[in-house]
Amino acid sequence: MFMRSATLGPDRAVRPLRATLGWLLLLAGAVLAGCTSVKFEGAAPSVRLTPDQVLAAGGQQGGTVIWGGRILAVDNYADGTELQILALPLTGGNVPRVNASSQGRFVAYYPGFLEPVDYAPGRYVSLAGELQGLVEGQVGDRPVKFPLVQSSQIHLWPADANQWNPVWHIGVGVGIRL
Repeated sequence: MFMRSATLGPDRAVRPLRATLGWLLLLAGAVLAGCTSVKFEGAAPSVRLTPDQVLAAGGQQGGTVIWGGRILAVDNYADGTELQILALPLTGGNVPRVNASSQGRFVAYYPGFLEPVDYAPGRYVSLAGELQGLVEGQVGDRPVKFPLVQSSQIHLWPADANQWNPVWHIGVGVGIRL
């Protein structure tokens, strides 16, 4: 005797696919919600040049930048704090890419006291501010010029870069480590 297999109607065949897609979208939303980023209130970059490009162009005054990187030096003065920063490219969420090549150096001036223990060399920051031209400085014995940013907002990243700059490994299969 020949038996016909039961066929699913078009609506019943699509339900498992819709449910799977729904779960995947929910998972993607949860992953994206957990991604690190920082927003600077009222600051939209009007200058989209890197510190190296600003220096090569002879400096620029005016215009808002959002830059970041690793602190190299911190100096407190009576009227504010200067940070010398090794510029790194930022992600779309204004997070420094810690393993990327540098984009030069710049000096950020903040009109207030920044604790040197917190803003110590080696820590990472992202900031928004106005370009103020170039300032003279030194790297070792060599005199150099740096773009100067009058910073209005600074975000100090946690000391452990793995907390805010995770390394993702997704794979299928068997791995062997020696």
